[in-house]
Amino acid sequence: VAGHVFGFNTTVPWEYLPEQPCRSIVFPMLTSGVPLVVLRTASNVAGIAVDSGTLLAATRTFMVLLSLLVDFSVWLICRRLGWAKAPRLLALSSSWVVVCFLGRPFSNSVEVVLLALLMALAIDIHTTHAHSRGGRKPGRPLKLCMLGGVVAAGVFNRFTFAAFAAPSCLFVLRDGVGAGKSLQAHGARTTCPTTGPATATATRGHTGARSPQRDRAGAAS
Repeated sequence: VAGHVFGFNTTVPWEYLPEQPCRSIVFPMLTSGVPLVVLRTASNVAGIAVDSGTLLAATRTFMVLLSLLVDFSVWLICRRLGWAKAPRLLALSSSWVVVCFLGRPFSNSVEVVLLALLMALAIDIHTTHAHSRGGRKPGRPLKLCMLGGVVAAGVFNRFTFAAFAAPSCLFVLRDGVGAGKSLQAHGARTTCPTTGPATATATRGHTGARSPQRDRAGAAS
């Protein structure tokens, strides 16, 4: 990425070569290309020297800022489920996995960020559905589209994301099936305004009417 942005003489790994393409350059260009483009612009405008140190600092700083989405996802999940936020955020921020990996532009780091967003969306959809049963689900189609976009981006980044995303997707699918059943039950309990009174009148008339034969038998007795 640095060779593409700055024109440095770099060695491109074999899986990114056009002769044997095995991986996409999209996410490396997002995680490393964006901060390096900003660094190049700052170098042209302010005359900042570009060396190995500034290249490392630019990409690491961008990934640290991007990893804050994981903290936001944990905060949102705790807020939706009514859990205490401080202990869980402290456990997350003190984890050696977060400290060592989420500050580096790895595909695994992007996978963690996307998985955290996916879980936050799944919990948000679930709690919104639980608090609005029998009525409209505000923003549900948009949230489902966002969830699908996160899944697509995660699989495009690393194919292992499909296995990690499966529980959250099944969780949302279960909510969708439950919403469909509750809607059918609600529709069955609802009486149509145009046919309900007529049906009730016909039923009362059928049960309350007496035949002439029954009247004559009663008079004879």
